[in-house]
Amino acid sequence: MFIKVRRTLIALALVAASSMAAKVAYATDSGGGNCSSGVSISPSSIMGVGSVGSPMNLSGPMPNGFSGAVSYSVAGVPLPMGLIFNSQTGAVTGTPLASSTATVIINVAYGAQSCQFEIVFAITSGSTPCVAGVPTSTSSLVSFDSTFASDGAYDFSGQLASSSYTGAAAGPNGSLYVAASEGTEYSLTPTNSLTHVYRFLANGTLDSTWGNSGVASIDISALATNSERPSDVLVLSDGSVVVGISSTTFGSSMTVELKLAKLTSAGALDATFGTNGLANIASGSTSIMMRTFVEGPARTIYVGKSTMTGNYPNMVTTYGVIKLSALGVADSAFGTNGELATSSDVMATDSTGALYVGGLTSSTPADAKVVKYLPSGSIDTSFGASGEKVLSTSSGSGAESLSALVVANGKLSGVVGARGAIVNNFPTYETSLFRMNTSGVLDASFGSGGIALLGTVGNSIRDIAVLTDGSAILPVMIFASGPPSWEFTAMTADGTPVASLVTSLADLKSGTCKLSDAAVVVTSAGLFVAGLSFPSGQGNPTSHIFKIALADFATGGSGGGATTTTTTPSSSATTTTTSTTVPPPAESVVLGLPRAGTPLVANDSYAPGDDVTLTFSGFESGEFVQLIVASTPQVISSGYANSQGVVTLSGKMPADLVAGNHTLAVYAPGRGVGFSQPITVTALLLPATGWSGAGLLYGWAMLMILLGVIWHFIGRRRTRA
Repeated sequence: MFIKVRRTLIALALVAASSMAAKVAYATDSGGGNCSSGVSISPSSIMGVGSVGSPMNLSGPMPNGFSGAVSYSVAGVPLPMGLIFNSQTGAVTGTPLASSTATVIINVAYGAQSCQFEIVFAITSGSTPCVAGVPTSTSSLVSFDSTFASDGAYDFSGQLASSSYTGAAAGPNGSLYVAASEGTEYSLTPTNSLTHVYRFLANGTLDSTWGNSGVASIDISALATNSERPSDVLVLSDGSVVVGISSTTFGSSMTVELKLAKLTSAGALDATFGTNGLANIASGSTSIMMRTFVEGPARTIYVGKSTMTGNYPNMVTTYGVIKLSALGVADSAFGTNGELATSSDVMATDSTGALYVGGLTSSTPADAKVVKYLPSGSIDTSFGASGEKVLSTSSGSGAESLSALVVANGKLSGVVGARGAIVNNFPTYETSLFRMNTSGVLDASFGSGGIALLGTVGNSIRDIAVLTDGSAILPVMIFASGPPSWEFTAMTADGTPVASLVTSLADLKSGTCKLSDAAVVVTSAGLFVAGLSFPSGQGNPTSHIFKIALADFATGGSGGGATTTTTTPSSSATTTTTSTTVPPPAESVVLGLPRAGTPLVANDSYAPGDDVTLTFSGFESGEFVQLIVASTPQVISSGYANSQGVVTLSGKMPADLVAGNHTLAVYAPGRGVGFSQPITVTALLLPATGWSGAGLLYGWAMLMILLGVIWHFIGRRRTRA
């Protein structure tokens, strides 16, 4: 059977920010808007996030309760340069000519009935997109298969340009399935989006027998208030295909439905599965996620999900596994009331249908562990010690995390990381690989007693592809500035790191586009790498597929033929109480974070120099978290979440923070996730003795901006960086 599990995408929030940068708006609430009695608008406030030179299209609000057709007008602060206002619909369109953080008020009126609609703009200066082209690599061990898409790389363009890669899986006869979003699902904009599954032949052409000319599309809801995001794709042993979808509906509050869609081998929804091809996994608020699913016995499917429960500030993250039949019906006898409680959603299965789940021990510091469950959901006590195998891989004091599991060649392999030093201002992990049999006995022929130390390579490894000869390829995340980059290292079948791919990792580029998220997929036709790149940290992501070969890096190092591949999200770690200096993310990233379901702080009005203290949950155990204030992002505090994922942070509002609307956010740079809350900063009260130094500086700044605007129209054309 083919096994594929979704890994945590560290770039997920970066995808969100980049998707928003060239698109539209983020609905911040659902009604109100400083309205006269009896009427309202929905939403009352949005954010217009974009970049100079990128088209923007913002929809007007929906009026409710008005006695007639409303009119729209701009009040006070004008729109940013280059944008056009539609007085009949309230829409804002055009291409921004200059950066802006203006807040624009739109009056919505009919007679004496009126509301105020607010647009908070966050328009950045823009950037030069990367340009896809001939594939290259820094490693001489990597060669590209010129029979695939003519030069070894397929770049999504034309009708596929708006599709953002989210996962890939091997299919029969060397085919490759790629799950992708339509490109708007990460923007949190109330605009309908779709899920696509592409099937590529081994030569890089779309398979015309699949779906509609090689593309199977799924639209759970055609409503403009619905946004869909696929997680990953899984090919079952009978040739059918499963894709996980998170469907978000915007309204008075955001609700999420987690669904599993099943497609036939021809790319049509399988009407025998669930309801019209869709099985319900869970529904509720934005605190639920589905990132992993693997095949069990008789085409059953194990689905892992995470849920944040409890009330602020004591929310905790719990994990569970649901077992679906081949018809998409949940097994009520599995676990408790149909759900097996686990310590993470890092999963793999073997040919018997047994389920392996990674996790952490309760010791301090924590050790990684694997628990084995029978298909019934009971613990297999013959595995390890009473069903649990503990893996102490590090001699250091850093807490461990088990970040990937795979069953390949009859053995269970995984990746364990122990928190180490700070490199490029981000935490690193000392990475080890382990290999054991399905009874929990470590393989003495691998590494040292079944555990092979790779060392500290990049910032984190959360993916593994095991080849038929036992060697492994590992994508490595590296943080320097902007989006993370993904490069590759390898380990031989006996657990020896490939020296040349440790000292100098192998990268993959299409033209000037370097991968920021990727996974290795092994098919009978060879090795594929599917992923995303970002144009200088802004703009829409570009999706790529590479077909590569590896020169033998040991005794038959590249292997060959199909094998099972599993990638999984990272497990959590034990609390660390120290903090470190890590640069803030880009403004577009902060502004793209979802609003916290429960306010980060009760007080949403501050003055420069005020103290800010908050306690918030929803992070992984031991995760590094920043407290950020923006417009221009500044880190005012940082620390680590405790074992329940709760972080407490204290800081001061910057003394130079100008009065106006700002954003307060908590952000985990390691995974690129976080939450935000709008705040207002009031001016400090000064004696009425004339202009202050700050006021004089502000006046000069306004004059310089005015001169800059004039120069924009009369000066010669300039090239933007």
